[in-house]
Amino acid sequence: MKFYILGVIFLILNIIYSSFALKVAKEHARKVSSLKQEMELRSRLKLEIQSQINYKTARQHALKEKYFSIDWNKVKILELPQD
Repeated sequence: MKFYILGVIFLILNIIYSSFALKVAKEHARKVSSLKQEMELRSRLKLEIQSQINYKTARQHALKEKYFSIDWNKVKILELPQD
């Protein structure tokens, strides 16, 4: 009789643990799915930004047109006289 009671207790504990494990697994799957969606969105946004800005082409154009970098040490701000 003791073994039957012990078996029932283990069965109940196993059912409780299984329900907890299923809950954790569902939550983990939801988080992984959300992470995958965020990574896809980030990838699409990165490609869109690169296509709109295209830094490499802008830099090549600047070098071709003989643009030069600004030396900010030589830049002075003029103050306008106040009336």
